[in-house]
Amino acid sequence: MGSWSGMRRPNLISWLTVAWFCSVVRTAVGGAVELRTVPQVLRSRCGDNVTLTCEVTVPPQMDIKQFSWVFKNKTCHYNNPSPKPWCESAEEPPRRSLALTLVSVMPVDQGEYMCKLHSNMGVAQNRSVVTVQECFGSVAPSINETHASCCFSGVYPAGVVHWVREGVNLTDSSLWQDQQDLDGRYNICSVVGIKKETTDKPFQCSLWIPSRQMYLASKNVSAGGGQEPSRRGATLQGVLVALEMVVLKLVT
Repeated sequence: MGSWSGMRRPNLISWLTVAWFCSVVRTAVGGAVELRTVPQVLRSRCGDNVTLTCEVTVPPQMDIKQFSWVFKNKTCHYNNPSPKPWCESAEEPPRRSLALTLVSVMPVDQGEYMCKLHSNMGVAQNRSVVTVQECFGSVAPSINETHASCCFSGVYPAGVVHWVREGVNLTDSSLWQDQQDLDGRYNICSVVGIKKETTDKPFQCSLWIPSRQMYLASKNVSAGGGQEPSRRGATLQGVLVALEMVVLKLVT
């Protein structure tokens, strides 16, 4: 199994929920062993650090073979010979605890974290479930005489862009595409064409999250508003250019 490597930089606005389930697992070979995880629900921002704690009371006859947190193919071991800032062991007899700190939590970190204990008295395990809620980074609008565009970055869950102009819904006439980054967030770009006789009328682009049935962000886009085409990485900018080329064909 691998080990946790590299801290991610804290991110901007977004929300997460860490749901910690405290169903105590007992195994008995000459006695009862309780393995406890923190019984809390925490709400924090994506990019913050969150600590999961697992604790066991060790009777005199217990010989611990392995005490660890496990998530996917990553592990955090008690008394790891190569300690990391996010994996900390503590001993206050008769208790031992193992704290796993998730640095800069992102959607890719969500899932079931298992605390496992192997000893001469048997095997015990308990879990903490990490769930990431709404995440939002930024929006970059732009407009010219032929089209308006909006690019939303750092979004979770996946969403779609809705367009409105003077009370008229233009979403069906727009084009959009999304891409997921390595942290599990989405970059979403959308473009809508402009008729030549209506270039002075403002648009509103809004990010709709279907799975939450809510709008996460919105932006007014108008000529003379100082919006410039987004200068993002080549991949995201390439999506926008491709969409704009299609729109140009539709409005000419």
